[in-house]
Amino acid sequence: SVALDLGANLYYSQGLGGLAVFGALALAEWGGVPGKALLEAVIAGFEVAGRVALSFPQNWRVEGSRLIGMASGVGPRWVALGAAAANAKLRALDVERTAHAVALAAASIPLRPTQRWTSGTAVPMAKYGLFGGMAASALTNVLLAEHGFTGDLELLDAPDGFHQGLGQTCTDPGAMTREFGKRWLTSELNATHPWSEA
Repeated sequence: SVALDLGANLYYSQGLGGLAVFGALALAEWGGVPGKALLEAVIAGFEVAGRVALSFPQNWRVEGSRLIGMASGVGPRWVALGAAAANAKLRALDVERTAHAVALAAASIPLRPTQRWTSGTAVPMAKYGLFGGMAASALTNVLLAEHGFTGDLELLDAPDGFHQGLGQTCTDPGAMTREFGKRWLTSELNATHPWSEA
């Protein structure tokens, strides 16, 4: 769990590995899905999440081998959309149901917990991501969408939607779809993240 949590360094995506893998792995085991389909689903999850990250303000810089700041500017909560995409791909949802699954996941992302987990006498167990809850929510949302449950399809594009809900603006809405299926962010990991060789 910790290796997956810290091992996904696509745009400071702590938690993406766990979120994109755990739900998809459970679905693959449950449905007897081949490993190739699982791998395709996880890659799809990384690609979707990475593009969502690029739509936020990029508040980071590289100094030597260190990343200063976070690429998304809002912490790692956008990684839940990667989980929804991976799970939807594994369940072979059509485009419309996949869109609803991602919209439902976006609507289910928790508020940012307090930063008191780093100090104080009573340190809360809930830190910054609540990844287990987001993984469970993404899995549930995909299964709901598969059976016709709908979400707000404008949530990722609307000015009062997902980005604003995380206290940010969508500075590059085109990043979420630009060159999707042609440019693979996961293949650029070494060029885009200084921790990739660590």
